[in-house]
This record gives sequence, C-alpha cells and structure tokens, in this order.
Amino acid sequence: MNTDLDCSVTYCTHNTTGKCSLTDIKVGGDSADSSSDTCCSSFAPKRDSMTNSSSEKKPKDSAKIRCEARHCMHNSFGGCAASSIQIETCDCETDTSNCKSTQCSTFRM
Repeated sequence: MNTDLDCSVTYCTHNTTGKCSLTDIKVGGDSADSSSDTCCSSFAPKRDSMTNSSSEKKPKDSAKIRCEARHCMHNSFGGCAASSIQIETCDCETDTSNCKSTQCSTFRM
C-alpha cells in the first residue's frame, strides 16, 4: 500500500520540492513514544556537489512506507496505514548529517 508522503527536510538528497524521490522509505523508531523518537531511516544528507534537478530525481506523490515504530497507531504489520505522512526536521538533534535530525510527525500512540 502506498501512502501520500510530504517531506520538509530540505537538507536530504531525496527531497525534491517537498516530495521524496524514493518509491519506498523506512521510518525508524522501534521503541518510539513520540514523533521525536522516530526518524526517516532512508535519509541521506545533501552534499554540496549534489543537485536535485528535476532531470535527475522525480518527486513522488506517494511511497511504500516501512515502519519500525511499533507503538504508532498507524503501524500495520511493519507498514504504514495512514493515508498520508509528513517527514519533518526534528528539533531534538542539531547534527543534520544523520537521520536523527528527522522525524515522522504523523506518529501517534
């Protein structure tokens, strides 16, 4: 099942105009109790030499979401049953070179 996916993590190489260029992503946070305990495990930091030109990466409106956040009400057998999700920047981490600076803001207990 594909889920609508919006992403505001502008420093991720997969972000193309607020959408993800991947066809599937993984949300981490096996023992998450809040959004800030989750992350986009598919995150990859944007490098100075990398560009997000539309000829290289096509934004996808939806993606298959693999979800490790087993406490989330949207988790359904390791997938996401929400109709849409939002991946955002997490205030809990200042190092933007790893996935801990991202979060799934759709997470709900």
